[in-house]
Amino acid sequence: MESEGNRYFQFTKHLMFALVLTFLAIPLFASTVAAEDPPTFVLKWGTLGSDNGQFANPTDIAVDSTGNVYVAEHYNERIQKFNSLGNFLTKWGTLGSGDGQFESPNGVAVDSTGNVYVVEDDINCRIQKFDSAGNFLTKWGAPGSGNGEFGQSKGVAVDSTGNVYVADFLNNRIQKFNNVGNFLTKWGTPGAGNGEFSYPIDVAVDSTGDVYVADYGNYRIQKFDSVGNLLTKWGTPGAGDGEFSYIGGIGVDSTGDVYVADTGNDRIQKFDSVGNFLTKWGTLGAGDGQFDNPGDVAVDSEGNIYVVDEFNHRIQKFGAPGPIKAVLRLPKNIQWKAEAILLDGINTREKYSIPVKEAARFISSNSRFKVTFSDEVFDNPHTYTFYDCYAGLQKCVVVNKGDIDPSIWESVPTRDFYMLLWDTAGNPLLQAGSTWGVSEGVQKGGLNRPYITIPVDPWWYNNEPFEGFSSRAAQIMTHEIINAINAKLEVEPYNCSPLVADPGITYASDYEASRLSKLTDDCYLKYLDVRY
Repeated sequence: MESEGNRYFQFTKHLMFALVLTFLAIPLFASTVAAEDPPTFVLKWGTLGSDNGQFANPTDIAVDSTGNVYVAEHYNERIQKFNSLGNFLTKWGTLGSGDGQFESPNGVAVDSTGNVYVVEDDINCRIQKFDSAGNFLTKWGAPGSGNGEFGQSKGVAVDSTGNVYVADFLNNRIQKFNNVGNFLTKWGTPGAGNGEFSYPIDVAVDSTGDVYVADYGNYRIQKFDSVGNLLTKWGTPGAGDGEFSYIGGIGVDSTGDVYVADTGNDRIQKFDSVGNFLTKWGTLGAGDGQFDNPGDVAVDSEGNIYVVDEFNHRIQKFGAPGPIKAVLRLPKNIQWKAEAILLDGINTREKYSIPVKEAARFISSNSRFKVTFSDEVFDNPHTYTFYDCYAGLQKCVVVNKGDIDPSIWESVPTRDFYMLLWDTAGNPLLQAGSTWGVSEGVQKGGLNRPYITIPVDPWWYNNEPFEGFSSRAAQIMTHEIINAINAKLEVEPYNCSPLVADPGITYASDYEASRLSKLTDDCYLKYLDVRY
């Protein structure tokens, strides 16, 4: 058994909704105000051993686009693949230096096409690339400090275009490659300053291409753009919210929230994309939701969280934030995806994240909905014209003068509803909140989608509490999203009852919570039958 000291000082590599925005100015310190409840324990799998489904010090984890889970094992020298329920699918790897063999596989990542990248941190000091079944494709790297060489690399991540980022642990840097291993760039030197590292142990990339680095010896997270320019940082040594005791791994979900395996504190901490503390869970132990050296964390496309529980030799899975009502027997969380086209004529981008996230968390905590936004966000001033949806046009807005190619608007893969944030010059025609908003909405995939318009006038953004919400903006945002959900379910093929609050409620947050409570089990199940 390892000593407590070794436990804290080991160098093993071993995570509803956000509207993705690019900030012109990024703060270098984040708040620590809890904003949501921790997720719910779902299941676990694994025991100590070398058989299928057993582990000997699992160190890293990744999830592909279909929900399959890949686990790197330090001492069994292999990769195991499971489905989302923990059922064993396949494995590959033995001890050695040949193609498909490993010497301490400490990191694993999956690209958008299902290819698997494995980083080895000791003798081999290389990256190996496989297909989803474990067939060897290519490799690169050797021990050293030159471009394309590694000093005990610990973590690997792949962006949406296939670029590969490697946490080069002993060389105190991040290296970036294309998907066949050609060197592109690098950044980092030893130290504690901005952009410097003290043993970077893991790396993650969000959907916009920003790069998050777990800076092990500096007890912090640093965030960079795709070429290594520092955007923000957070973290200090300790056990409080936003403090760390030896970070083991880092993951980012599809909305940009960041999950950190706070290894020395035996917990997971969750932050938004600029480092504001959201929630935490875990204590030392072997029970459900407890950890013994949590080494890494990954999040699937539905928001389920997978944690490598290294010294307990298992994987734990947690549900997306928000209450899950097991009595409904639903096969998965219902997700309402809004395609947000942000046309900002007053260029006050930082304003949007506050009420948007507050609305999402309110809906999550009062229902079984998880609302997410796509990455189709345009935050520069544009000239735009609104068209009458009654006239049978298949789009309600056109951006003039080629600012945004109309094909982008047409190609957004909307499944549930559109959302447009507009300024005073736009004077949009269509508001959310009625069955007309569905029947005369935007045509996508043969179905009409509700169209939401949210004003961004300065009067919207007051900071005074408003009947249970932090601002009038948050209340309006919440109300309009619920209206869109309501409109969607009232028409064919669902024909569900409208969401009408109980009589006599005047307090805004109580009113909206009452409306959400009116979603019936039958309506949920009908939605699932049609959609899935």
